[in-house]
Amino acid sequence: MGADLFESYVSSIISTIALSAAAVVFATGGSNEFDYTDPQSVFPLLLAGAGIVAAILGTFVVRSGEQANFEKLLWSLRYGIFAAGGLLIIFAAVLTITLTDNWWWFGCVVAGLVAGTIIGLGTEYYTSYSYKPTQRVSAASETGAATVIIQGIASGMLSTLIPVICVSIAILLAYWFAGFYGVALAGVGAAVHPGHHAGHRRLRPVADNAGGIAEQANLDPEGFAIGSAALTALALLAAYSVTAKLITIGADGKLDLQAMTDAGNVASTCCSRKFWPWAGRAQGIVDEVRRQFREIPGLMEGTGKPDSARCVDISTRAALREMIVPGLMAVIAPIAAGFILGPAALGGLLIGSVASGSCWPS
Repeated sequence: MGADLFESYVSSIISTIALSAAAVVFATGGSNEFDYTDPQSVFPLLLAGAGIVAAILGTFVVRSGEQANFEKLLWSLRYGIFAAGGLLIIFAAVLTITLTDNWWWFGCVVAGLVAGTIIGLGTEYYTSYSYKPTQRVSAASETGAATVIIQGIASGMLSTLIPVICVSIAILLAYWFAGFYGVALAGVGAAVHPGHHAGHRRLRPVADNAGGIAEQANLDPEGFAIGSAALTALALLAAYSVTAKLITIGADGKLDLQAMTDAGNVASTCCSRKFWPWAGRAQGIVDEVRRQFREIPGLMEGTGKPDSARCVDISTRAALREMIVPGLMAVIAPIAAGFILGPAALGGLLIGSVASGSCWPS
């Protein structure tokens, strides 16, 4: 499924249950035990199962036809996503009538589903060679590598507009419908049928093997995963904030976070900036390519055979080695913040880690 899709899928379900339990504990002062058979806990689980069924049924809509070009293949996959989304809306309505009759929950699911679908289409627009943004990056290579980077960064920055707007609207609607629990349900709605999105990712090696430049039209579903993860992250953060009592309500009715939260927020932003130097040190493959051109006879003329296995070995070793420090930082930083500075600083660290990052992921 992919680590990003799996994280969004599982965390969205966990966050709804965690928020339900945290809300009960907060409301009762911890005197009552939470019943995990309540509709507010069962609903996201059944919705996730319905999403799997909808994704399976949606695959029967995918038909390529004879002599289909790549654009028609993409549209056939989109039809599968639209069909699965429509079925999911029907299943969500049935679950709403059966379990709770709370149509605000249904609205949250639809808001998340629509937002996730639009984000996926927007990401496809900015990453597929069939559309202008990627074509502009390709055209920029005519004037050198520097213009490619500049155009790529500009395109990457513009590409965030659609996800930001969609996620913001989904959060506002879901929170208005059912509070933080509604935001969690919106995350479930966005992540509940990842089968088609995982299938889109598997299209990349098929396109590679089919021929050359076809890999430029990959359908990397990162936008979908990040969009649903944003809703899920907010829901998980809300559950943690309520449980750790980081959120207080003032006399004017406004929510207030403890001051120590700001310290953790700054620390997390600094940590994210440390990831980039470590991720950018894998330069050994360039030296290896130059060495092979110098030492292998006929390689420059196209008659010699390159040692591709050596390049793959270097890149694999470098990728695994250079991920050690970022991986340790991601694990150690929250633990250190929690034990040294307390729960409020840990909450700020989580807030900042979600809100900070960079372009050019791969």
